[in-house]
Amino acid sequence: MIMMTWDPLTFLSLPSLFPSHHRYTPEYNLMAAPYDWRIPPRKLQERDQHFSRMKQKVEDMHSATGQTVVLLGHS
Repeated sequence: MIMMTWDPLTFLSLPSLFPSHHRYTPEYNLMAAPYDWRIPPRKLQERDQHFSRMKQKVEDMHSATGQTVVLLGHS
């Protein structure tokens, strides 16, 4: 299970980096959580509920798959 926090264009090429026996399906067990790094975290939360939504997505992904969720950050 992979959760990413980077540009969606990078996200689209990520599945090709995994061996073919790994099955990743976007929005089921592979998702992106891009954000504007120029905005302070407090403002991201106030404006977009970014962290609340990301937490909920992680919990939903775990519930749907029953597997550990791995967060992968990239800058």
